[in-house]
Amino acid sequence: MPSSIKSIGLFLSLIAFGCSSGSQSTEMEEPSSSTSKTETASSDQSKTDKVTQKLLQNARKFLHSNQPHHAVELVSQAIAINPECAEAHALRAKAYTQSGRMADALADFSSAIRLQPTNPRFHNARGTFLMSRLDFESAFNDLNKAIELDENYAEPFNNRGLLLISKGKFEEAIQDLTKALKISPNYLDALNNRGFAYMKMGKNNEAVADFDHALKYNIDYVNPYNNRGLVYLQMEKYVKAAADFGEAIKREPNNPKYYEHRLIAWRLLGNHKRAEQDAKKLFVFNRLAQLNRGIFSSPRRPESWLARARFYFRQDNPKAARRDIQQALALDSNFADAFVLRAEIHVAKDNWLKAEKDATRAIQFAPSDKAYSIRGDVHFHNGNYERAIKDFEHARRFDTTVALAYFRYAQKLKAKGKIAKAENARQRALAIDPQVANAPTKANGN
Repeated sequence: MPSSIKSIGLFLSLIAFGCSSGSQSTEMEEPSSSTSKTETASSDQSKTDKVTQKLLQNARKFLHSNQPHHAVELVSQAIAINPECAEAHALRAKAYTQSGRMADALADFSSAIRLQPTNPRFHNARGTFLMSRLDFESAFNDLNKAIELDENYAEPFNNRGLLLISKGKFEEAIQDLTKALKISPNYLDALNNRGFAYMKMGKNNEAVADFDHALKYNIDYVNPYNNRGLVYLQMEKYVKAAADFGEAIKREPNNPKYYEHRLIAWRLLGNHKRAEQDAKKLFVFNRLAQLNRGIFSSPRRPESWLARARFYFRQDNPKAARRDIQQALALDSNFADAFVLRAEIHVAKDNWLKAEKDATRAIQFAPSDKAYSIRGDVHFHNGNYERAIKDFEHARRFDTTVALAYFRYAQKLKAKGKIAKAENARQRALAIDPQVANAPTKANGN
């Protein structure tokens, strides 16, 4: 599909305007001092422009590194210095959009247009923003204005074409997208979007041609792979469809829709093994989406963060799990279950000292079988069999590891001449696992 209207990226192509105040003095000056004052004003304005442009330059860097809050701070400083700088308002609108402050973004887009009403790029930017807010009528008006101001500006033709696609007006969309491509023949988004419109009209060969053209100029452009795969599904070319969805997955491995589409292709091919693999991947994506929604709806609830941490741990992503555990503990520093899970992660990484520390803290706050069991494993690993046995008893645990703890503890007691206690420990070991007597001897430890 073309980029979803709900998630259109507002990558503005801003002209590097020199930001001037936009005001002119109407007051007559004395002839003897006019040159001096003019030079001073010009010098001051030049300094203002340089400071403003430096702030905007640094703000763009923050935007590119996905730090919109810092970008807002810098652009706001630029606007305080020069409130008539339309470029600054447009850039802050983009930063507000990126940080989810949509009302503020719209206000700044409008300010940029108020300051430079004949700038087609600002009308296009606001129109694209309004599309993302599903205000199609207002978006249409802005895009029309951008085209009216500059008929050789390709972007508003593409964006209006995308808007027409959303309304199901595919023939009209193709006309706009073709105009965009006439202006800019290698406009990849326009090629992808026109190909999608052709696909929706059942013109599969034309659609494939557009997607091929887009990929010819950028082999890593993901959308044409997915869309061409959808066309191949319609054409019953399932092998080619699966291959295209695979190429999309290579480039965006965390996008579930590509797995969903490939799953369809595998099933139509009768390849049940690969279909099952993609189905499992989709289950993981869906579960993660569910956990993310839980955090979004209850961000102050530590249990929400811990649930996602457990998921990450099971998916062999301990770094993400630790990050969520830290967030849970920031909300509740006595959250025993968070310490238990972090102790498990430490055990998996053979970090026994930290595992013991976290398990002990969990026991202090809320004793549990799991916490005692983990600490028992730490003691067993360190050869502290007596302590291990005590923790295993608290955990009500009876398995081969526990049997080995008793058996090795018996060996240690026997070496110290405590025969009766050693025999009692040995019998406990055999009662849990009769095969423990065949285990390798390891009597060291405390």
